[in-house]
Amino acid sequence: MKKSFLVNIIIFISSLFLISGISSCKKKTGDMGPMGAQGPQGNSGFFNTMSDGYIQGTISGINKSGVPFTETYYYSIFSKSSSDSYLDSVSSTDYNIGITRYPTTHFGDRAMFSFSASTIMPITISSATFNIDFTKALGGNKYFIFSSNTSAIPTLSNITYNKNTGVITGNYLLNLTSGDNSTGNPANITGSFKATLKSIWY
Repeated sequence: MKKSFLVNIIIFISSLFLISGISSCKKKTGDMGPMGAQGPQGNSGFFNTMSDGYIQGTISGINKSGVPFTETYYYSIFSKSSSDSYLDSVSSTDYNIGITRYPTTHFGDRAMFSFSASTIMPITISSATFNIDFTKALGGNKYFIFSSNTSAIPTLSNITYNKNTGVITGNYLLNLTSGDNSTGNPANITGSFKATLKSIWY
């Protein structure tokens, strides 16, 4: 009985030393240090995007302050929606083509073509419209914004379409009147485009 009691006392004392040792090893924290620099930002979440082809060009004109300007743009981003790159075969003599591209910054911006074609091989464009929204940061929380009306009609040249790959390319020119763009003055846009069209059949 005495031996058992002695063993229990030894176990109890050992447990106290063990608990005390664990408590003394507990990590102590001090005051929080200064916040570090912000890391790189991820995708803005505008939509699930990818890159294919481009709509690029040069805008020249006179801004609302009467100052001449020349700006270039290169839009290559598009959404996985079929509406951003498609060839819609309405009939054997009626085809609708849409191409929309966005810049890597200023996700409110875009350039958009809408074509009607009477034949595809070879491609024959019967009508076309073009629209662009362009933004440039000027510093000091100021921005230059240019936009054209959706009714703006481009002059097209060197249009090619490969039915096997779906790739369409071409050049365009727009001579915009003062009422066709946001500056209130005449403006010109010239450029080129390339895209892989998704064929839509009914």
